[in-house]
Amino acid sequence: MTERGWDVVVVGAGIIGAAIAYYLSHRGVRVLVLERDGVAAGTSRANGGNILLSEKLPGPSLEMAKDSVALHRELSKSLDTDTGFTVTGGLLIAETEREWAALRAHAAALGADGVRVEYLTGADIRACEPALAEDILGAARFPDEMKIDPVLFTGAMLRQAQRKGAEVRERTIVTGLRLDSSKVNAVRTDGGDIPTACVVVAAGVWSVALLRVVGVTLPVEPRKGQLLVTQYWPNAPSHTMLAAGYLASKYGAGGHDQPVEAGLTLDMSYSRTKDGNCLIGSSREFVGFSSDITCAAVQRLATRACRFMPGLAGVKIARIYAGLRPFVPDHLPIIGVKSRSIMTPP
Repeated sequence: MTERGWDVVVVGAGIIGAAIAYYLSHRGVRVLVLERDGVAAGTSRANGGNILLSEKLPGPSLEMAKDSVALHRELSKSLDTDTGFTVTGGLLIAETEREWAALRAHAAALGADGVRVEYLTGADIRACEPALAEDILGAARFPDEMKIDPVLFTGAMLRQAQRKGAEVRERTIVTGLRLDSSKVNAVRTDGGDIPTACVVVAAGVWSVALLRVVGVTLPVEPRKGQLLVTQYWPNAPSHTMLAAGYLASKYGAGGHDQPVEAGLTLDMSYSRTKDGNCLIGSSREFVGFSSDITCAAVQRLATRACRFMPGLAGVKIARIYAGLRPFVPDHLPIIGVKSRSIMTPP
């Protein structure tokens, strides 16, 4: 049987591919989503699901984060299944006078750009989160931060897209794109060619190889991140939390006390799952496409988390996992259009 044509073929069933399928299908576009593994099997599974403002820099990144906060509030009402959506509020925590000064300057810049922020010191910090260490110097609180379960969210988006006529094919490997006069007219897969006039590549770190065959070069590298999940802890803080050193780790200046081994940076990130487990990160490491778990990162992540939450020392680790995240030098998404438009929920 000849494969029918599609208006748009989306390569990748992670959170980005799911969102594209969701919005296009709600506008009457016939969409096919192709996924080499399973839904949310890659980067969308190996992250904390935090929707943060505190760790953004003023400019395009912050503007998109603010749009994302507003959009997730709307999507929490329009998606008809549980996505783990929770408004948690967030804390950015300083240990030293130097960090506290830098943190206040960073938070003030965000506040000047419309982000709600409060400053906490001394007893106010423990009143906000009693499980935090007593010697924490200060914290900036961002009340509008939130989190989702990225796997549940991705699945919810795709199910609604399917109700609007979209199709999702898992375990389908895209091997290339077929061109006619420099224009795409089909996607090549291990099951045959699929006719289409439009392809959206949302394959994360695997997008580079696919687009290279049609002469497109992306400045994307895989960056490994490792996370720990503890068993249930009744004292688990409700806020998402970042150490001030997390910003340095993310933007390339090393972590709290510089890399613990060549190429590895990390500092504390924390969120609570809906079941009361603690989700602890965050490490960053350029090791190609390896997603192996390493003892050095795991031990350091656990140590950093216990420094901020001493009661965690008696809680067992339930799970450790690692994943690859697409790293772009300017920390901004790559979109194949020149104009910027914000899509609102249908």
